[in-house]
Amino acid sequence: MKKRRYWIPALLILVALAILFGGAAGQKLSAKSQLTSALSQAFSQLETRFRNDPLLILLENYDCEGKYTADLEAATNQEMLGTITYNMTVATNLKAHQLTAKGIAHTQNQEIDLSLYMDPDFMAVSSDELVAGKYYGITYDTFSSDLRKIPLLNAIVSDAVLSRWDASLQSIQKQVSREYPLPQIPQLKEDEIRKLLLGVAAMPCQIQKTDIVMGGETLSCTELCYTISGEQVAGVMSRLTGEPYDSFQFSFYLCQDALVRFSISGTTGDTPFQYCVDLNQNPLQNPLTLTGSYGSAKSLSVAVSTQSSENRYEEAWDVRVIEGGKEQDHSFSFDWNPQTGALIFRSPQLSAPMSLNFQKTGNGLRLETRDLRSLLGQQPQSTVQSRIPGTLTISKGSTIETPVYQNLDQWSMQDFLTLLAGAGSLIGIRLE
Repeated sequence: MKKRRYWIPALLILVALAILFGGAAGQKLSAKSQLTSALSQAFSQLETRFRNDPLLILLENYDCEGKYTADLEAATNQEMLGTITYNMTVATNLKAHQLTAKGIAHTQNQEIDLSLYMDPDFMAVSSDELVAGKYYGITYDTFSSDLRKIPLLNAIVSDAVLSRWDASLQSIQKQVSREYPLPQIPQLKEDEIRKLLLGVAAMPCQIQKTDIVMGGETLSCTELCYTISGEQVAGVMSRLTGEPYDSFQFSFYLCQDALVRFSISGTTGDTPFQYCVDLNQNPLQNPLTLTGSYGSAKSLSVAVSTQSSENRYEEAWDVRVIEGGKEQDHSFSFDWNPQTGALIFRSPQLSAPMSLNFQKTGNGLRLETRDLRSLLGQQPQSTVQSRIPGTLTISKGSTIETPVYQNLDQWSMQDFLTLLAGAGSLIGIRLE
């Protein structure tokens, strides 16, 4: 009987250890369980919040090189020809500053098939009907001298007309050469980010109580801090930012079982970085903010506010970037009716709100506007006659080949007159 009592001291030791350390282990297990639940809830709330966001449609169809194909229907008014309607297929490569358009132009008296190519060096036009599909081109920088090499042309083109044509072509060259901001938006799916954060939450961590200030209010939170190095995490982070990484520190802040903030910090090379996302206590409705710094020379802050109802979705963005001591502020807002597609876009860069119709299609999106110029970033036109109403049905991706063409200095007089009377008049170039 006495031998059976030897296990009693061992049991007492185990009980003592459980009393000393079991509480901390239980708290850690409870906090990590709360974090997993809070992450899942936050993802669900954000998915509900942005379900009708038209920016997600743009994101799905975004191409980082600006390669798009669009079916264009547009109408212009010219003094001599009246209304001209265009039914064209347009392809772009904004990174390479290339554009092609092919289709039919209709006037009151004629219908002409056209093929157009533009890049920063030259533009070329072709027509099966006018010139049997051969491309005729104009080099912007040598236009005036090339034009004077066409026999007998001096007799019908005055210096004033030539100067006006040259100014028009220089304007076209400037527009084609325009730089478009094409950010490298990571092509990550929601499931990948969800799996990354849930995977991080399952790893060992440090837990502490801390106070944070959010929206002018002090919140008592449980902070879970993870220090991680691993190829999988580094791979996802590199796809997010385009930079290589070695190690990270993830911090999650729980308040009343809800995830109110998470942050990521670390180094890429010798450059430290830190980004923080505030979800607030109600991610369904409260403003969301992102703040970040990259080294000592670059920082940004982003605030996003949304409101939604059955037939209306409103969103406002305020973005501030400081880089190299220079501050840039960008802000815009929009109202969108998901049922009808009616959208009103506002920005300080616009003299007036822009109205258009925006809808998702099977393989892209559709835009209808009263003035294509304003949609392309030009100043909105003040008169109805000078506007270009049109519809664009856009899909991601394009293939553009630079055509072989006959330059202006090799045109014959007949070539010049044929193209001037046909394609030239359609793009606003006429002899006066």
